[in-house]
Amino acid sequence: AVVANPCTSVGSGDPALAALDRGRAYDLDELASALGLQAAGLLTRLSDWELRGLVRRLDGGRFMLAS
Repeated sequence: AVVANPCTSVGSGDPALAALDRGRAYDLDELASALGLQAAGLLTRLSDWELRGLVRRLDGGRFMLAS
């Protein structure tokens, strides 16, 4: 399960983004289920975060926090 990580500071103020652990790649469906969000809505957020340089899209449709 994904839970908010107080050590993750990414500066967006979005609790879903704050729940991601640095160095861990997430599958869209796994992340949506863990966060209790619809995959389509989460994909919109992930795309926005990617454009803002907060997350990276990896091969296989996985996402992780940007370094």
